[in-house]
Amino acid sequence: MCVAESAQEVAAACNLIITATPAKKPLLYSKDIQPGTHIRAVRADTPEKQELESKILTRAEVVVVDSRSQAQSRGEVYQALRQGVLSIAKTVELGEIILQPELRRQTNNQLTVADLTGVAVQDIQIAKAVHEKYLEE
Repeated sequence: MCVAESAQEVAAACNLIITATPAKKPLLYSKDIQPGTHIRAVRADTPEKQELESKILTRAEVVVVDSRSQAQSRGEVYQALRQGVLSIAKTVELGEIILQPELRRQTNNQLTVADLTGVAVQDIQIAKAVHEKYLEE
């Protein structure tokens, strides 16, 4: 386990970052994110919340959302859309990326972001799949 004193220290040392805070201003900035990092933002589930500087999403080669329509009203993608630095067309939905491998990360140097604001039916299906896999073992 690693303990860091700042978000910048985390960004410098990690290539997988999961954010789960109620922040209303960015905690992570584009200048601090290393190539090849994957960021999963899971708590920016209201219009006011933002954990990532929007420039991170503009830099990302892959931006995944659980729902494009929901991403237009909350989350990291919403903030970037509101600021005019990202187009919803740059995003790919979680279901699309599961079904179409060519939409996924293609190299280990790509910056990717998953902005998951929460879709109950997806959460239930994921939990069901994990539970079924557990029962198989």
